[in-house]
Amino acid sequence: MKRFILAIQILSLILLSYKHSHAQGHVNPEARKLNDSAYRVWRDFPFPAQKLHKFKNGKLIEVALDTTKDKYFTTDSAATYKRLMSLLDQALKIDSNYKIAYWSKFSYQGQWKKHAEAVVTGEKLLTLFPNQPLIKLAVAEQYDDIGDTTVAKKYYNEILTLFDKTLDTMSANNRQRRFLELDKAEVLILLNQNSSAQSFLKKLYDKETNDMNKGIINATMKRTREEILSGKGLEISDN
Repeated sequence: MKRFILAIQILSLILLSYKHSHAQGHVNPEARKLNDSAYRVWRDFPFPAQKLHKFKNGKLIEVALDTTKDKYFTTDSAATYKRLMSLLDQALKIDSNYKIAYWSKFSYQGQWKKHAEAVVTGEKLLTLFPNQPLIKLAVAEQYDDIGDTTVAKKYYNEILTLFDKTLDTMSANNRQRRFLELDKAEVLILLNQNSSAQSFLKKLYDKETNDMNKGIINATMKRTREEILSGKGLEISDN
């Protein structure tokens, strides 16, 4: 669930940027059509059975989804990926600073486990969003996936600094604060600073009054570095 939530957070950020650019007339309509076509190709691809998280009776639970087709990473998958990259490369050729197209490309590369390609796209994203910790986190995890722990560690430390600056100025009532705090805890785990992560999470747990949120924090306490990088979902329990 970690990477799903991170993707939603980042997409929301980029959509805000897109809406501003669109309002100012900065988005090329042909580039936008190509990006939208890529989205439809991705949307219609028959992904394999997977798991979804949803809320039930105030708790976050994992639900298995059954699909009748399982073509992931087959010839069909390779053809789909090639089509996605072709559409997005065309869009970026028209508009080399089209943020949503870069995020789409980066996301699909990560989803298809093309991590070496994803870090190249990710670096371009970082030039477009130089001080955005969530995007840097997504890119850092791709570096971790290809075994480049030196760059990953460098980015994780920079992310902690950016998180702290953001949290220091963010209201305690801001709805995004809880997500950022959990992201910070997981970055500490990714840096193998487990003691600091546990101490930070315990403070969050002790001041939290919502049972569901307590369950999420408790589950985060139990996560390992490997589970975070693999995108394994949180296991929520009553304890």
